[in-house]
Amino acid sequence: MRSISTAPTIAKNIRESKALVGKALFLLCVAVLQGILWYGADSRKGILGGPVETKKVLAADIAPPRAVLSDIPFLREEEARDAALAMQGQLLPSSAEESATLRAPGNPLGVLAGSPGVVIYHVKKGDTLSGIANRFGISLRTVTAANPEVRARALHIGQSLYILPVAGVVYTALPGDTLEGIAKKFGVAADAIRQYNRTLENEGLRPGMKLAIPGVVPEVKAGRSYAEARRYFIQPTQGLNWGKRHSRNAVDIANACGTEVDAAAEGLVVDVGRKGWNSGYGHYVTIEHPNGAKTKYAHLGEIVVAIGDYVAQGQKIAEMGNTGNVHGPTGCHLHFEVYGMANPFVR
Repeated sequence: MRSISTAPTIAKNIRESKALVGKALFLLCVAVLQGILWYGADSRKGILGGPVETKKVLAADIAPPRAVLSDIPFLREEEARDAALAMQGQLLPSSAEESATLRAPGNPLGVLAGSPGVVIYHVKKGDTLSGIANRFGISLRTVTAANPEVRARALHIGQSLYILPVAGVVYTALPGDTLEGIAKKFGVAADAIRQYNRTLENEGLRPGMKLAIPGVVPEVKAGRSYAEARRYFIQPTQGLNWGKRHSRNAVDIANACGTEVDAAAEGLVVDVGRKGWNSGYGHYVTIEHPNGAKTKYAHLGEIVVAIGDYVAQGQKIAEMGNTGNVHGPTGCHLHFEVYGMANPFVR
């Protein structure tokens, strides 16, 4: 009987407790709402009614987002620092004497508009022209055109090279030049030149300034005479040279299939065809040389190089074959073709 009589009392206590909790929550909500209204009306005053003390936040007070570049696994610490400086436009030399030594990564972020412009790179031990071009994400031709006095085999430690931020050519401003005039000369937009030469904003255009002209294909500077070509190229294989020019400045040199085929001059392997007809060329290799000329080796058998390889003059690149459009008892011969320069083996 006692347990039954206490049940209404327990229920009453629960109802009263819920009422108290509800009232407390209501008062809390009212207090918060009043605080918001008070703050909105007195946002120009401090909590105690006085003026709020303000402080200008400087860029130096804000910690830089170090994880942006340093977290990329293939960037060393110094490379990450240099990449960050380059993106901030702090690596542009105002003159050749003030040039900075760049330790740029292999251009992991790609070529970006907003570059400071042409920079100076100092050659280091083990550098090659193709390696430098790959590091900065530009073509070998862009590097050689910007540095016409440089030959790949003559690179030495400490040598200075002009490096463009984008594929194109370098132009040295002359007295009386205007940005619009330079843009018209090369057929590009003035704004495009500004994008890749941000120092124009601070220094303006001045005589002697090196400008990167984006999107312009460098002209081949190779000598066109047979004498110059003979000094530059070696015969790429042994055999009977028919000496008759045909196709696109090509000659045929016949020998047994499997005969070694070498690079006629040092350069970068830019194209390889390992299978198929390929417009009659069969299997082929194309090499771009530091002077801008290209050589093509066709009807090959086995190919021992790949796109991106930098080969020395006389280095084996393939073996003679009979692929593609060939004739004769065996068809084994080399089709050697030269672009942008005389073919020294035409008789």
